[in-house]
Amino acid sequence: MEITVRRPERVVPSYSLTGDLLSYLKCGLQYRYTNRGSLPPSRPVQLWFGEFLHAVMEAAFVRWVDGEAPEEFPWDWREHIRPIELEVAQRLAGRGLRANPNVFSFDDSADPRPIASRRTEASINTWAKDLFPLISRSEVRLTGARPTAGFESARSPYYEVTGIVDVLGSLSLQRAGHANAFVSELMRLLPGLEDELESGQQFEVILDYKGTSRPSTRDDVWRHYEWQVLTYAWLRMQQPDASKVVAGVLFFLTELEPTRDDLARLKILHEAGQTDAGPVRESDVAALERWSPKSRQAAPKLSAELRRQRCIRAIAVDEEAVVSSLARFDRVVDDIETSVAAESSGARVIGAWTERPSGGQYTAPDRATCTACDFKYFCPLVGDRKLGIEMTPMAP
Repeated sequence: MEITVRRPERVVPSYSLTGDLLSYLKCGLQYRYTNRGSLPPSRPVQLWFGEFLHAVMEAAFVRWVDGEAPEEFPWDWREHIRPIELEVAQRLAGRGLRANPNVFSFDDSADPRPIASRRTEASINTWAKDLFPLISRSEVRLTGARPTAGFESARSPYYEVTGIVDVLGSLSLQRAGHANAFVSELMRLLPGLEDELESGQQFEVILDYKGTSRPSTRDDVWRHYEWQVLTYAWLRMQQPDASKVVAGVLFFLTELEPTRDDLARLKILHEAGQTDAGPVRESDVAALERWSPKSRQAAPKLSAELRRQRCIRAIAVDEEAVVSSLARFDRVVDDIETSVAAESSGARVIGAWTERPSGGQYTAPDRATCTACDFKYFCPLVGDRKLGIEMTPMAP
């Protein structure tokens, strides 16, 4: 009797748009340690904020839909928002994600309230009234497969790409009309959407919450977020119950309650002309111009209108842009797969992950990324970043 040989198992690598692709684009070596090496940083403030604000908005929506929270807004922070915060924070703590006490506290008597609590209240009471009634599907899990043909090193003929978004339907948008603050802002940013509404055709808009500040238009992250949204749109349109996706919206929720550092950064970007949502009102312009971040002056309070505008970014979806974004992410996955193969073949971690196979040597990431990174004490990418630490030289 002839016994057949068992075929080797084929691994289909899976990549999350935020957890893998965007993380790698920020810093490949940090991505290797935290995502692939299961070495979570001890102070993952940015990661915690992103997951915390996203989860709070989703939990608030679910409670609103189920009638467990008031139908009308604004909500009282202590009675309605605080229980959601605690539930989400405990869930994150169970995964090893914790924030510093000055960012979030389980102590209800903390005075003043930490920044995370101020931001959750601002996020819900600014957008929920107009946004929640428009959401046709919440927490939609997106999954798709992309071919690896042409990759230098591929473990499989395909790779999986995943993401999670909220979806707005055209009928909800049409019923809401311009009286809805979100729809009005969306039409201002993307005037062509009004023609879509008047055509009567079915379409969708996808949403994604971000726990970071609005990036500079000169920053690579600005383009990376656009590629992410366009890839989300492609994934959504592969699902059988989907309509045409005409736009994606990013909510930079931290902009609703900026810190002193956030305002200092905005002042620099505004003066350099590197933001698409800078102050226009005379009161906002004057407040920023008079204020010096190096002084002991209290940080200026920007108008609610400016904070809302800095919070929201709308991106039109068209076929050419989608194809371009998919090609770019294919190249990123090819880089990651090549680095995985190099390490598997015996290359040292630093040697395998400090170069982009398609783009040469990395430069040091931005100062904030390096400062918050637990691996900066031995990382060769820090380079000339003066972080107040002594570097341990290591061979590549």
